[in-house]
Amino acid sequence: MSGPSQSGVIFDWDGVVVDSAELHAASWELMAEARGTVLPGGLRPRIGSLGVKTEYVISDMLHWAAAPEDVRRIAEEKEAVYLRLVRERGQPPQPGIRRLLEGLSGHSIPCAVGSSALRRNIEDCIDALGFRRFFKDIVTGDEVRHGKPAPDIFLEAARRIGRRPADCVVFEDAPAGVAAARAAGMRVIGLLTTNPAESLKQADRLIRTFEDLASPDPLAWFEPAAV
Repeated sequence: MSGPSQSGVIFDWDGVVVDSAELHAASWELMAEARGTVLPGGLRPRIGSLGVKTEYVISDMLHWAAAPEDVRRIAEEKEAVYLRLVRERGQPPQPGIRRLLEGLSGHSIPCAVGSSALRRNIEDCIDALGFRRFFKDIVTGDEVRHGKPAPDIFLEAARRIGRRPADCVVFEDAPAGVAAARAAGMRVIGLLTTNPAESLKQADRLIRTFEDLASPDPLAWFEPAAV
């Protein structure tokens, strides 16, 4: 077996690196209010942590538009509202994430972001947090053909950091993301930050925060798969 330096780690963004579910949910609520409607009852409590593209929520879940140009326009409006809330309220990192990223960096384990979020949202926040140096690359949903739960985002992230899918570990908080990681042939750790354990049961391991990895060795889990 190779040493841990041969492995790679891919992080979803919202709900994993940053605590963003509340702001996303609030931005959807404001969008619905502006349209003179309300979010469906069953969707309202989980809309901030679905892990799918904004466009999919608009067209397939909320049915606010069908024409691609209308869907894009509404998506841009929603993300503008979200960014305004981020500027007003801030967006904190998840507990323990900085320590883990520093440990991975110190052991030359390459990391990437693989997220359905818009690139500009990630770029703005990653610089505000001072996390840019920890990530070799960022892959977003608009850069691949199929979003989560398809494996495209994670497979592209593995390619960009030069690692086999089987040697990658993914951190996810959403069922669609866990399914995408499994479809990519990667190990996946589910964070219980935004969804209950039963919805992430396909994950190889569940943790409540990154601080759960602190003992005894936070890097022991990142040994690459056997050839």
